[in-house]
Amino acid sequence: MTASADELVRRAKQDAAAGRIDEAKTAYLTALQHEPDHADAMTGLGALLASLGMAGDARVILEETVRRHPAHADAHRVLVTVCTALGDKDAAYRHSMREFEVRPISVIPYAGTGTPVRLLLVSAADGINTRTARFRDRRLFETIYVAAEFIGDRPLPDHDIVFNTIGDAERSLAVIEAAERVVARTTRPVLNHPRHIRAATRVENARRLAAIPGVRTARMARIPRGRVAEPRLVELLGLPYLLRVPGHHTGELFERVDDPAQIETLLAKLPGDDLLAMSFLDTRDAQGRYHKYRMMIVDGALYPLHAAVGANWMLHFFSGTHGEDERALDAAFLADPEATIGTAPMNALHAIAAELQLDYGGIDFGLDRDGNVLVFEANATMTVPEADPDPAFAYRTPYLDTVAVAVMRMFVTRAKPQVSS
Repeated sequence: MTASADELVRRAKQDAAAGRIDEAKTAYLTALQHEPDHADAMTGLGALLASLGMAGDARVILEETVRRHPAHADAHRVLVTVCTALGDKDAAYRHSMREFEVRPISVIPYAGTGTPVRLLLVSAADGINTRTARFRDRRLFETIYVAAEFIGDRPLPDHDIVFNTIGDAERSLAVIEAAERVVARTTRPVLNHPRHIRAATRVENARRLAAIPGVRTARMARIPRGRVAEPRLVELLGLPYLLRVPGHHTGELFERVDDPAQIETLLAKLPGDDLLAMSFLDTRDAQGRYHKYRMMIVDGALYPLHAAVGANWMLHFFSGTHGEDERALDAAFLADPEATIGTAPMNALHAIAAELQLDYGGIDFGLDRDGNVLVFEANATMTVPEADPDPAFAYRTPYLDTVAVAVMRMFVTRAKPQVSS
């Protein structure tokens, strides 16, 4: 008996999950021979090709899928990944918005035994969402996504706890307002309440965190791009100073001004009507190397995530120097951050966490030569990465896992009163 297209797609998904790539590809193609317009077969084949690094071929199939099936949310979701890989951010954005529009509620089912914790994640298409893959263990949680901009008046699915994943208020204030409307409709605990995200913009953080003893922040303002070339800006910020587009992270759309003569050239690289202008915080050591640390906040506790060292002022852990000495500093910070940076800086970091009132977040910082904490960024967008496959970084894995477990423990503990009732 000939298998139906639906059955072939089910087999293909099983084969792909088991790593039987050739078998999965054959099953998808056979399904399409039976039903050339089968949306799930087209989407599955596109996703399979994308997983093999064939993003261009995947895009052709997936765009044909959404041409024939405009409301197929899974195809739009895969296209977000494919277009991002191809560097077409505008297309990725359009498909992201369309996915959320046609599917404002989606569920990752529970795969454990007993009663799950029903975790409602409030997310945004037009915003920076906290990455939660590390925390969504299907053996513990049924995970329900709702798109804040598109859920409208639809009833909220049953849930035990809410985690607002919208982590940045600078990209779009409208998504924060949408999230506030969503969480106003629940009686369950809300983690990372949108009002705390609203208060954690770079400019507002620079103002309020500077009042904490032992903390220094950049002089900062959000200004129209037409004012960036004003001489008064150099007087206020000094040289060098930094320009960045609000709502972007990991060094994207971020430039350093060493000479006012550079401004016109740099402005050509920075889109948007407004820019953040900020003074430069210098963390160089005696050897001229920059230092940057990240501390995570989970349920009021601090967890070290990394220490980076490098020659470039725009420093991230993935771009830092990773020789033996640098890894030794990172390992020491992970094992005992207070011994590495000092008691006073640790006290300042605890005070920063208390001021932010985030249930989950992070602080990127350096130290000046007087031991003050120099805050670069503090918000809920910080990511806990997966373990690095490079054996040289195996020492990091237990610490990354510790943060992930702490987040999951927070979800379960905060939800318990509702689960048990």
